[in-house]
Amino acid sequence: MFAPRALPGGEDHVCGSAHCLMVPHWAKKQGIPEGQEMTARQVSARGGVLKLIWEEGKGILRLKGELAIIGKGELICN
Repeated sequence: MFAPRALPGGEDHVCGSAHCLMVPHWAKKQGIPEGQEMTARQVSARGGVLKLIWEEGKGILRLKGELAIIGKGELICN
């Protein structure tokens, strides 16, 4: 996520939500078969690496990588 005033450095190391949008596009464009692991690198000041598995038939993207909890919150739905 990008939150310049809320996070140290203004961004997390790797934006998982952005990869969830980009991976289906790039998997198709690159001809990467469903279920095959891909590697993505976020090229930013802090950077980061993810391993990704797109399971198109299930509508699932699996993300693997290192993490650091930098904040916590609570979502209340009425």
